[in-house]
Amino acid sequence: MSIQVIIPKRDLQIINLKRKSEKQAKFLRRYQCLWMLHEGYLKKEIALILSVNIDTITDWIKIYNNTGLTGLGLLHYEDRRPSILDTRKTDIKNLVINENISTIKELQSKIHTEFGLEVEHSWLYRYCKKNFVYLIRKPD
Repeated sequence: MSIQVIIPKRDLQIINLKRKSEKQAKFLRRYQCLWMLHEGYLKKEIALILSVNIDTITDWIKIYNNTGLTGLGLLHYEDRRPSILDTRKTDIKNLVINENISTIKELQSKIHTEFGLEVEHSWLYRYCKKNFVYLIRKPD
């Protein structure tokens, strides 16, 4: 069963304003999601456009249904454990530069060899993106 959302007219006005004024991408995507749902987009389409998992769209709908726009504007990071890679962030950046690493698979292998850490591919990709770890582009 698909989770449905009904957005009152007042909330639509607020969402429209927030879509134009919100500076933080984490919140902007949430407001964009609700607006797109209202416009008739499918959750799968929204997930592709906003570059998030379809489960994230469902989570945002649940948050909105339970707590409204107020809850949608909050982040809940306090219960998350820190990444083991955070202690190695500088080492990882240096590894990318010194070893001329150009792919996540290469970096994944090097992290395993150098630090003995197993990191899932898509998680490592998101970690690099979030922490500004830029892989070296090799000429074509």
